[in-house]
Amino acid sequence: MGIYLSAGIATVLSIVLSGYLISLWDKSFKKYLLLVFLLLPFSPFVNILVKKPLTLMLERLFQISEKAKPWWFLLIDLFIAPITEELFKVLPIIVFPLRQWVRDYRSVLCIGLAVGLGFGLGEMWLIAWRIHIAKPEIANLAFYKLGGFIGERALCCFVHGILTSLVLKGLLGSFKDILSGYLKAVSLHALLNTSALLYQEKILPVGGTLFIAVPMILIMLHILLKFEEKVRQERRKSV
Repeated sequence: MGIYLSAGIATVLSIVLSGYLISLWDKSFKKYLLLVFLLLPFSPFVNILVKKPLTLMLERLFQISEKAKPWWFLLIDLFIAPITEELFKVLPIIVFPLRQWVRDYRSVLCIGLAVGLGFGLGEMWLIAWRIHIAKPEIANLAFYKLGGFIGERALCCFVHGILTSLVLKGLLGSFKDILSGYLKAVSLHALLNTSALLYQEKILPVGGTLFIAVPMILIMLHILLKFEEKVRQERRKSV
């Protein structure tokens, strides 16, 4: 099916992009591959066992209809994914002995990109499966007609990596720094999801969502460059 071929292409693009970026700062790939495989099931877990039950619970609590959600509940919907995903992405690093890998900005960036790649790939194939089940007319399209899916999913792996790096940066400081990084990641994640929400609610056309998505991607690139600058500063100090 076209959707699975598209997911395969997006997977290759994501691995190449994240792998290239990681290789710029660290040539040892084994531990990063471990993180990628470790995070693969995290998105299905969060989406199926955390986000969905949480959303249903809130809908019952506030007596919200799936077909007629008030604007204030849409805001809650908007933040459920960022709050849960940004938390679960960093849990393996914070809770387990993997925390000792976080030693400097270079490790923060490389670990963040590896975690983002693993989480993003799991998310990608979950979405492909959901499209296959819910929208077979789209799933059966030729892969070259699903360029939007390919580009969006490959980009999401990169974005997940940058947002995770923001949270992990806090491990170089205090608990306050971790909380600050987490809140920044959640806020940026929510802003990125705004374009999808506006499209789903038929407030903006597909083209209109670019006015939100493009500036946010530029912000992600800016954050990446700031991390790279910190890595270079660390290298100069170590010489």
